[in-house]
Amino acid sequence: MATVYDFEAQSIDGQTVSLSAYQGKVMLIVNTASACGFTPQFAGLEKLHQEFASQGLVVLGYWDNGIRHMSNNKRPLLKPDDLKGLKMRTPPDTVTVDIMQSLGAEAQQIKFSELYVALQQGVVDGQENPLVNVQAGKLYEVQKYISLTGHKYELTPFLIGKRAWDRLSDADKRPTEQPDSDGGRARCL
Repeated sequence: MATVYDFEAQSIDGQTVSLSAYQGKVMLIVNTASACGFTPQFAGLEKLHQEFASQGLVVLGYWDNGIRHMSNNKRPLLKPDDLKGLKMRTPPDTVTVDIMQSLGAEAQQIKFSELYVALQQGVVDGQENPLVNVQAGKLYEVQKYISLTGHKYELTPFLIGKRAWDRLSDADKRPTEQPDSDGGRARCL
């Protein structure tokens, strides 16, 4: 069983909240936004949509892949310097590889399907994923420390080609255009 450690205090709605109350407890995080895609509200979203449109794509919504955290078998990660020298598994994503390398870790790209065994056999010291993936992959069985680093938030866009979109009837388009209670657009496709 992994032990959960604070990386640093987290800010939620302008208030600093310590996550140390979870230390030593197994946590199951259910990400309710993952049940549907959704359209987040953030600066630059329209520019992102325009970039997709320039490539002939229409954004239907976003899949919330969650906030990513780190786990490892060597030591608690309490500050950025604690990553120095660790062999950390990353997905094949240049942003995540750059994060690891800039913090002094050695980034190893390993498929998620091979991660459990890689951690078990010591091919890598640790990994980073949303907690829901740590739970689903039972990575807590082969990792001593889980640190709530919150170092990256990921969205995955649902896209459709513009030509295919244009062939849909208005009735078929409607579910992707209905505002939800938060001002975004619900996406249960």
